Amino acid sequence: MRLFFFSLPSILTAALAAEYAIDPECELALGPGVRDGIISGMKEAVELAENALEVLNQHESDVYVQNLIRYLYGIQDRDQIMDRVKGKKPQTHLSATPSALSTNDEAWFNGAERSSNDVGLYCSNTRLIPHPTKPALRMNKHNRPITVRAKQVEALFKCHNHDAVLEVGTNQRYTKALTMGSYTIDLEAFKAAPGAPPLNEFKVGTGHPANIDICSVFIRQAALEGWPLINEERIARIRSETFINGMTDIQRPVDGIKTFGVTMFHELTHANIGGFFTDADDIMEGEDPKCFNWISCTRLSTLPGGRTNSDTAAILVMLLKAWRLGYYVDQDGFAHPRI
Repeated sequence: MRLFFFSLPSILTAALAAEYAIDPECELALGPGVRDGIISGMKEAVELAENALEVLNQHESDVYVQNLIRYLYGIQDRDQIMDRVKGKKPQTHLSATPSALSTNDEAWFNGAERSSNDVGLYCSNTRLIPHPTKPALRMNKHNRPITVRAKQVEALFKCHNHDAVLEVGTNQRYTKALTMGSYTIDLEAFKAAPGAPPLNEFKVGTGHPANIDICSVFIRQAALEGWPLINEERIARIRSETFINGMTDIQRPVDGIKTFGVTMFHELTHANIGGFFTDADDIMEGEDPKCFNWISCTRLSTLPGGRTNSDTAAILVMLLKAWRLGYYVDQDGFAHPRI
């Protein structure tokens, strides 16, 4: 069973470095400071992965670390997780700083040095061109080109609506980002394999970068908050009575720690470099359609989908950073100072 921890080293250090590039429209369409904010968030995403590996390797016997793994992954997985994370040799490394190339440069999406572990970050639909025969579809000119299905086209145009705004004072939900891996399926190998192996094991990189589309509303929200990072101040905020009293029924305080960088880590787990993780369906109808928060991820903890759920992975690295800062999280998602 492929666990999240297989992908942690893939986002970290090794001889062969993967890169990310930024769409020039991030700054042109959404204003000054956006590029710097994205770079800050990507740096935090890589540092969160690095910190998580270090904590798991050096402090696995800590009771709070053990409890966190139990809450998110089920106690029966702990030994296997620890064996895997300490024994895995990383093959790729995602740079914490962006490429000198932009996503518009030919050398970015079609260069000899590119690989499917690279990631293009987009704030616009400029790379989508009309399909020659199917009006509802688009072609991704930066990747082979790959056909973008009608449902994806609709989601991408909604994501990159630069005029969209959040209603102030509401808990309005919105899409933060969309990730498209860069792969084809080795169908012959899949059909020849015995049993029913996971399809992810037969995904083959195209040689072109994967794509993460960062939605306009999410960028504006991050900018409005000043592109926060996980620190003492942010944890103090979610422990305050004001914050706790303002939560909805499906929220827990730890959900408020999430930053732009945590979301970027989440998205990277969907991409080639992160192991093609998915957004598992929530097992309780009528609540979150996907497992995107503490309640739904802990409910999923003992089920197979929890082991490759992207937000479970993101919450883990986020809370191991909180551990580093001197806090632990209880089973109900409340943060407390470590003794």
